[in-house]
Amino acid sequence: MNNTHFHEAAHAVVALSYGARVSRLAIGNGSVDGLRYSGVTTFHAGALPKNRQAEIFPAGPVAEKLLDSYWNVNEVKNDYERAAALLGEADPKPIVEQCRRRVYNLWPEIARLAEALLQLKVMDEGRIARAARMPPLAWTTF
Repeated sequence: MNNTHFHEAAHAVVALSYGARVSRLAIGNGSVDGLRYSGVTTFHAGALPKNRQAEIFPAGPVAEKLLDSYWNVNEVKNDYERAAALLGEADPKPIVEQCRRRVYNLWPEIARLAEALLQLKVMDEGRIARAARMPPLAWTTF
């Protein structure tokens, strides 16, 4: 089962929930800087604390795990490596657990965005915001 649209939507919604800008979502085969992908989320979170930035990366794998308990960890290894790079020596387990709770709580927004992404294949910032219909940021800062 291919859940790339949910994977990318989860990255986007978690990023949006922290106030990061998400400028592009895409699914389909391609490559960026020599790395092959089946989906990509472009977000701008430089102003966020490192732990919040790190929390965005496991959102994709967490969403996939919710949908399919037999997913391949090697396919999402890059997401975990990017989170670990931001955390340095810090234990990643609390970040992944916080991300898991956030994905669960924002599942309706993730599902709406995933369905739109599945249909459109590529989304810009405006379409992302309209499709996700995020609650006000004050509601998501838990």
